[in-house]
Amino acid sequence: MYYNRNLITAEQHPATLADASGVFDLQSQASYRSENEWPFGDDVGFVAVVKIETSTEIELRKVNNIAANYTVDWGDGSSFETSAADNLPHTYVSPGTYVIKGAINSGTWVPWANQYKSQIYFTKFELRNQTSPSTTSYNYRPFIGMFRLESVAFPYSFFNSFTNFNSSFARCHHLKSIALFDTSNATNLGALFDGCYSLTEVPLLDTSSCQSMAYMFRECFNLKSIPLLDTSNVTNFSAFARLCEMVESFPSLDLSSATSCGYMCHAMTMLKHFPANMFDTCPMGTNFLHFGFVGCSLTVQSVENILLSVDTNGATGNTLAMQSGQNAAYSTWSQAAKDALTSLQGKSWTVTYNT
Repeated sequence: MYYNRNLITAEQHPATLADASGVFDLQSQASYRSENEWPFGDDVGFVAVVKIETSTEIELRKVNNIAANYTVDWGDGSSFETSAADNLPHTYVSPGTYVIKGAINSGTWVPWANQYKSQIYFTKFELRNQTSPSTTSYNYRPFIGMFRLESVAFPYSFFNSFTNFNSSFARCHHLKSIALFDTSNATNLGALFDGCYSLTEVPLLDTSSCQSMAYMFRECFNLKSIPLLDTSNVTNFSAFARLCEMVESFPSLDLSSATSCGYMCHAMTMLKHFPANMFDTCPMGTNFLHFGFVGCSLTVQSVENILLSVDTNGATGNTLAMQSGQNAAYSTWSQAAKDALTSLQGKSWTVTYNT
């Protein structure tokens, strides 16, 4: 028999936060949603999960010139620990998965993995309920080298004062996705997701201030697509999407400021489609497209798009590499593509391709 819970009194069937439902439980339901999202209480500023296989010393590492006083619950029954140290060690004597909770007494606690050995044990990191860190141009690389990190979360505006995000998530091999965060002031997004092997998607970041995207998505083997980012101020695209093996279509990015695109699409084995007119007006530097499209699967039309655009640019004495992989062979090219190749060779370009 079906019962309408809204007609049952609280005395007969008291509602818990977890099973709250119906119009009379809206306040409890909202409270549960909030607690379900962040069930640790307002005094907890960060939470981390570590997975330990044997007796191991780990380190909680924070940025060294952003002051914070914090109290840590290590999650193993040991005493809480209050510290202002940049590097706080703790030894887990038994294997297991432990939840670390940090209460912020003053200041802002910002992680600084920076490839230190013990950071490989972290599988989850969340930052909440603390003020955003102070403005800095220094490169802190908060999560780099957390090989086993599967999820990371922080408020959208938490890092909005940072300008240098270089390698912030590099080598997070198990990270599959990341929520949108504020990068509107970022000038350097180089190697941001370098070596994120499991990453399948990325949000449409605000990159309007960015000047370097070198190595930004390198070795993101499982990334399905690259968003249409604002690249109007970017000069360096070196190895931008190198070894993004699953991407089939390259977005129509603004390369009007680009001086380096070497290895930009190198070994993107599934890359078939590349837009027209991408290189028409950019100020090409030395070896601009050196190994740029080696090992791809460019269609005849994509090859034509690239050659015509590079020729339209008018630059001389440069390099363009489109050999290897499944790139369309010269014998299949359109006459327009062949004519553009002849023109480039007359401008002292070195162009390599499949015959």
